[in-house]
Amino acid sequence: MKILKHGFYFCPLCWEYAVHIGVHDDEGNFKGELGCEYEEEPWSGLSYGLHHEDWGSCLLCTSDIDEPMGGVLFDTAEEAAEEWWRIYEGRELQ
Repeated sequence: MKILKHGFYFCPLCWEYAVHIGVHDDEGNFKGELGCEYEEEPWSGLSYGLHHEDWGSCLLCTSDIDEPMGGVLFDTAEEAAEEWWRIYEGRELQ
C-alpha cells in the first residue's frame, strides 16, 4: 500500500486531491503531518487519522481541520491508507 507522505489522495466525492493522513496521540489530538517531530518521538501514544482539506467543500470534511474523518483513528499509517483505498474503490467490508 503506497502511503503518500506530504501528498494527497484523490477524493471521489469532490474530485480533488484533498485527503491526507494526519498524526495524532492516543487521545485523538492532532499533532501534525506524516513525518512530524511527534511521530518520531511520541510521548502520549501514536495513532493516525484520515483528513480532508478545504473545510466545507465536500461531504467528507469534518467540523475542524484537526479532526479526523468520522472520528476514526488507526494504529498505523498503513491501516489508514488501506482504509482509504477500500473506501475509494468501493469494496465491501470483509
